[in-house]
Amino acid sequence: MLRCYLARIIPLLLVLSYHAVWGLKALSGRLYRAPSQAQVGDNLDVHFSESWGVLGPFQCGTREAVWGADPLEYWGGFGNLSYNEKDEYNSPLALGGTVKWRRARPHITNPHADQSKAEIVVSFPEVDWNFLQSIYGWSALQYQAWVRGVLHLTGPTDQTIAIYTDGVLEFSIDNRRHFGGDFYSYRRAPLILELAPGDHVIDLRLIRDVRALGGQGDPTVNAVLETQIQHEPLIIDEKSLLIPEATDQKFGSTWATVNAQSNVAEWVQILSVSSSEATLDLKEPIHVAPYQIRPLTFRIPTGNVPRAEFLVTVRYNLYSDSNIRTQSFPIKFVQKSLSEPQRLTYPHPAGIVSYAILRPPPLEAACVFNQSNTSLPVMIGLHGAGLEADSLEVRKMLDTAYGICAWMLFPSGVTSWSGDDWRMSLHMFSCQCF
Repeated sequence: MLRCYLARIIPLLLVLSYHAVWGLKALSGRLYRAPSQAQVGDNLDVHFSESWGVLGPFQCGTREAVWGADPLEYWGGFGNLSYNEKDEYNSPLALGGTVKWRRARPHITNPHADQSKAEIVVSFPEVDWNFLQSIYGWSALQYQAWVRGVLHLTGPTDQTIAIYTDGVLEFSIDNRRHFGGDFYSYRRAPLILELAPGDHVIDLRLIRDVRALGGQGDPTVNAVLETQIQHEPLIIDEKSLLIPEATDQKFGSTWATVNAQSNVAEWVQILSVSSSEATLDLKEPIHVAPYQIRPLTFRIPTGNVPRAEFLVTVRYNLYSDSNIRTQSFPIKFVQKSLSEPQRLTYPHPAGIVSYAILRPPPLEAACVFNQSNTSLPVMIGLHGAGLEADSLEVRKMLDTAYGICAWMLFPSGVTSWSGDDWRMSLHMFSCQCF
């Protein structure tokens, strides 16, 4: 009986395993696929539509936007609505208590065939904002609105694109929602998508937040969408480069970082960073997930600055391909005198590199040359949220106090709006530098 059972079950298992293996191969083919090698000359084109639909304004309380409070969910959400200028939706902000669809024409620029940019200004001049503010105060200027447009992609095959969403709270593409637009316009992590040729509907949820945008003037919302077709498996975001500043041709710290962005549906391994002008140190290979952006952390020599500007080469390979590829980016060092504020970098517990601005005591201060004083006090400037520590305002905020025999320290909260607690920044900086 056992032989009979095995005679029946073994062929079945072989068939199932055969299909399982080929199924995994097919799945791997879909997940781990290199980007199209099509170039701009292959009739590639991407551009935003000239006309967009706008629906709003609707009430929105402060600090509650990201948690919902979406009145259009009653109708299944904005993505479930079609443009119709006759349809009315309840809103206590509008005259008569209802709002309708209307058209807006953003400023569209297409610097290249594989790039497009749409600058959208949303305003509702028909609303009596002054009257509402006289009753409810600044909270009357808090509202939300929705905008719909189209992204058109032309080409022979699917293309990988990067989309920046400045000033947008959340958005969807082809009715697939992507929470977390770049509301504060950091432009550090664009959305990387693979799209087929044709029209793709983009829905934006915009918030007029008084705490972020102010309570003076007309309550408008400015949003910028920018897209670009990606042609390389990996790119280096040169704008994200963070390096120390040099003093007397020497670095005050050694840590540096730059963002590496994957444009393929497979893992990428960054093997090394190097330069013919300096010895750079990447502690270990970095693995970047499909369509992920990761900070590439490396160290630069502590000795003399080799040159004011030199080229750095990143070596990497795809998991499915052992061929070594390269990407290069320039490093340009800024020289500061001993009397100027200077940027120092240090490692962060999250695995990134952060920075602080440090201003040495005056060279003419008598206590600097007094050998009996082995240390000097530190004056800390906590500049508050909404301002980068590397801004000109922070660097010069204690100019009138320069002359005090003390080090002046301006810590960074990683980002100006959603950074670390100051205690963390001060602790990390002091552990690394003092």
